[in-house]
This record gives sequence, structure tokens and C-alpha cells, in this order.
Amino acid sequence: MEIKINTILTLRILNTHDSASLFQLIKSNRNHIESGLYWVKDIQTTENVRDLIEDYKTQWKNQQSLTMAAIYKGEIVGMVSLNSIDKSKQLALL
Repeated sequence: MEIKINTILTLRILNTHDSASLFQLIKSNRNHIESGLYWVKDIQTTENVRDLIEDYKTQWKNQQSLTMAAIYKGEIVGMVSLNSIDKSKQLALL
């Protein structure tokens, strides 16, 4: 799935081939994001990111949550998540 916001910004499902670039992004921003994102402390290797992406894919398949890469000018710059999807109430938490 891919959502084109405009000519330079796109949201798309994360894939395991994103592991290395996402790991570098997490590593370089760890001090800024660790306090707000509980899972960052567990990310120490590219393999950890690959496992995280596989978990995100499973959660999407089970319609529990949706985590997408934010792509700006062709580079991953972050992630956007819809957490705790509740289809019966037609809502999700950002």
C-alpha cells in the first residue's frame, strides 16, 4: 500500500529491505525519540529492525495496526502509525 501525499512526500508499508536505512535513522535520532517510543531501546541492530518490520506486517495482516514509512524526496524520514485499530467502532489511535 502506498499513499502519495504530494510530489515529494509518500507513505508506504515498510518492507524488510528498509531495515538498514531505518536502523540508521533510529540510531542517529535515538536521543530524541527514545523517551517517547518504548521499543527504541530494543533496537540495537539491523536485524532488530527487520524483526520489528515483520511484527508490523503481521499486525497489519491481522488488522490490529498499520505502520507506514514516511518517504520524503525518496528517503525514509520517519514512520506513521495507526495503533489499536478497532473496526467495530471505526477508529484507530495515532
